[in-house]
Amino acid sequence: MKKICIILAAVLLLLTSYCVLKLFVIGDPVDGTLLACDVTEDHNQLNIYVTTPASAIAFTDNVRLHQEGTTLHITLHKVLVSRFFSSGSKMLWIEKNDLTEVYLGGQLIWSEK
Repeated sequence: MKKICIILAAVLLLLTSYCVLKLFVIGDPVDGTLLACDVTEDHNQLNIYVTTPASAIAFTDNVRLHQEGTTLHITLHKVLVSRFFSSGSKMLWIEKNDLTEVYLGGQLIWSEK
């Protein structure tokens, strides 16, 4: 009976640890409809300033860029505000080169057209 209690406690501890990591460190991909983006062009560079109106949301340092042809897809991850991540704003600098469209969280934020 003692072994079963120890195993159950260990499983509960692992599940709790995973939930805390998911909420405060790993996060989920951001939906582009919930963001405010300001994109400016500076010669061959795009300056992208992203903010969230939600006060409990912060962005992680996990930024993923995926380019398909001349389209760039940017994925940001959001977490709950903590001492690890406390800022609900993010500044990105992207070289334009041959880009014609940039998507953030599935939403078109910049187009050369």
